[in-house]
Amino acid sequence: MTMTMSEERKLINRFNEIIKSKSNVSERLEKLKEDIKESFDRRDVLAVRMYNEINRYIWEEC
Repeated sequence: MTMTMSEERKLINRFNEIIKSKSNVSERLEKLKEDIKESFDRRDVLAVRMYNEINRYIWEEC
């Protein structure tokens, strides 16, 4: 499935909520990554970009 702009906005909001909460951030971001991986086509540029950004954030901040 291809990610719509609305779905992208929801995932970005979820990402921001996880970061702001500062509670179990790594685990919750891993769950978000899995949700993206399961829900969207790996050829979808928006989904891949978001997945990579989450990985980058985990690597640099967690």
